[in-house]
Amino acid sequence: MTEMWSQTYRHHFIMAFPSFDTATRKWRAQADISWCGGKGRDSAFVRYKPHAKTETEAVHFALQRSIEWVDRKLTLYER
Repeated sequence: MTEMWSQTYRHHFIMAFPSFDTATRKWRAQADISWCGGKGRDSAFVRYKPHAKTETEAVHFALQRSIEWVDRKLTLYER
């Protein structure tokens, strides 16, 4: 099965980067979020605290939490 590790959401590109934590033997959810800003691109690398049992869980968690991150960011700019 091919896993989707990236998606676009509200003009942001989200790429999941799960990593395996050898100390806890669990997967950590991380993502790079990029968007057009000014004359170039801006980005943020976000690490999420909860650990997942599988790589697939970490990917899904990173993508979902990144969507929430984008929503919060855009809500702040809309004020």
